[in-house]
Amino acid sequence: MKQLSLELLQILAANSDTYISRSDIEGKLERVSKRAILNELKLLQTQKRVKVAGQSSLTAYKISHAYYEEFDELLYIYQNQILVGYLGFDYQTYYFAYDTNYLTYGKYIAKFQMPFSLETFEQESCFVDFEECLPEGIDRKILIDKVGNATEFFLLAHNDYSKNDLIFSSKPLMFAQELKPQSYLANKEKILGKNKFPNILKYTVDIDAISLFPTLYMDAAEELKHVRTMSLSGYQHKLQVVVDGDTIRTPKNDENANFFIKPYDPIKADENSEYYFPHIAINEHLHMSFAKNELGFDVPMSGIFKREDDREYHYFIKYFDRVGSYKFQRKEFATFMGLNSDNKYKTSSEKLFETAAKVFPRESDRLRMLEYYFYSFVIRHEDMHTKNISAIYDNDKIFIAPLYDIASTGFYNGMRNFESHLSINGKQTNIRYNDFLKLVSKAKVDKNAFKESASNILKAYVQKMPSYIKKIAKLENTEFFIKEKPNAQDKKIKVKSQTTLDVVMMRHFESRCETLQTNGWFEKLGI
Repeated sequence: MKQLSLELLQILAANSDTYISRSDIEGKLERVSKRAILNELKLLQTQKRVKVAGQSSLTAYKISHAYYEEFDELLYIYQNQILVGYLGFDYQTYYFAYDTNYLTYGKYIAKFQMPFSLETFEQESCFVDFEECLPEGIDRKILIDKVGNATEFFLLAHNDYSKNDLIFSSKPLMFAQELKPQSYLANKEKILGKNKFPNILKYTVDIDAISLFPTLYMDAAEELKHVRTMSLSGYQHKLQVVVDGDTIRTPKNDENANFFIKPYDPIKADENSEYYFPHIAINEHLHMSFAKNELGFDVPMSGIFKREDDREYHYFIKYFDRVGSYKFQRKEFATFMGLNSDNKYKTSSEKLFETAAKVFPRESDRLRMLEYYFYSFVIRHEDMHTKNISAIYDNDKIFIAPLYDIASTGFYNGMRNFESHLSINGKQTNIRYNDFLKLVSKAKVDKNAFKESASNILKAYVQKMPSYIKKIAKLENTEFFIKEKPNAQDKKIKVKSQTTLDVVMMRHFESRCETLQTNGWFEKLGI
C-alpha cells in the first residue's frame, strides 16, 4: 500500500462523520504536491474507500463503507476482537476486503494469503484462509445438515467449530471485556501442559449421546461413505469441552473451551462393521505422548477416558493455539500452498518442504518439521498431509506449531499402508535415506543436522517404543479382531481371529523395524 493512501485515510478517519475539503487535506500534507493528493483521492474513490461531495475547489471527501456494504451477502471477520475485514458472496464469486480502520491502524495481526491492500479481492472459490476454519469429515457433514447448505460462505456464517482464531459474523459485534495481547513463547509451557502415558482421566462425562456419537444418528451406510476411513485422526468427530471440577461437559453461553475430545465411534469399534478401525484414541494418545516425552517435540497434553458402558476409550486433548480467551493465529500448510480440504493431497513432499523454506526463516523450524515428518514415516502414519502441519504466529514471529493428529495406520485393514501419502522422491513405500535427503535439500536444512536428528528419533523408537506398547495391556477393553482383507467383490468381511491391541501393535513395531533395517535406515543412521 502507498504511504500517501494511508495518510489520507488517517486524516479522513479522524473526522469520519464529516466531509473534509480538499484544501484542508492539502493543508495537512504540505510536503505532498496537490496533483499527487488529487490522484490518490481519485484512486481511493475508485476503490470505494472514500466518497466525494461538491466539485472543483469545493470538493470534499469522507470515509466510505461502500467497498463492503455493496456485497450481496456479508460476513464481518474478527480476530481476537479486532475487525480485520469483510467476506462477501454473490452466489457465484467470493470477495474479501480489509477493513479501512484495520489498515490505517498499522498493526497487521492477521496473516492471510491476501496481501495487505485497499483493493477488493475476488475469486470463484472460498479463500483458503477462511475455508481452513471449517471442520472436516463427520463434523463438516454435521454442519452442512445444520445449515441446510454446503456452500462454504453459509457454513462459515454458522460455524461454531473452535479450531481457528477467526470469528465470522453476519453483523458487527460488541465485546464485553477487552482481550489483552499474549505471547505464545512466554505461555508455551502453560499452553501445552504435561502428561504421562497412559494418562487415564477420571472425569464424570456430562455430554448427551447425540453429541458424543453422531454417526449413530445418521443414515448409517449412505452417510458414512461420505467420510474417508483412512484418515484416522483429522476426520474424526471433534467436540469442544470444558473441564468443570471433575466433570467434562460442552461449553455454555460462549464459554471458553481449552480442550476438545475425539469420542470413539461405535461403528468403527464394531468388529462386524465394514468401517472397523478400533482403538484410535489409544493409538493417537500413545504416539503423541511418545513424541512429547521421548523425542522432546512440542505436543499438547492428552489423555484417554471411558465410562463404564463405553466399548472403547475417548481421546482428550488440549488446544495448543490459545491461552484463556486469546487465540493465536495458526495456519496450515495447505493454506500456504493454496490448497483447500479437498485438495490437501494434491502435491508432493518436495513441494511441501519448498514451501517450508519460504515460510520459516529459521532453520531450526524447518529441521523440526523434517523431524515431525520422519517420525510420521517411522511409525507408518501414512496420512501426514498438508493440513497436518501448521505454523503459529506470535506477534511478528512465525514458527512451527506443535505436533498433532499423529497415529500409526500400519496395522489397520482397509488402509493403503503407504509410508507417506505425499510422495517422497516419487515413492509412497520403500522410502530410503537418500529419498529423504531430497526433502532435506528442499527445506534448506544441513544434511548432518537432519542425520543426527533422524538417528536420535529412530534409536528412541527402537529402544523405547516397546515399553509404551506393553502398557496398553493394562488398559480395559483392548480386544482387537483380525478380519479378512477387503475385496473387490464387496463380500461381507469376516472376523478371522481375536487378539489384543498391544499384541497387534507389537507385531507392527517388529515388522516396522525389520522393514527399516532392510531398507538401509539402521546402517545409514548408525544404529
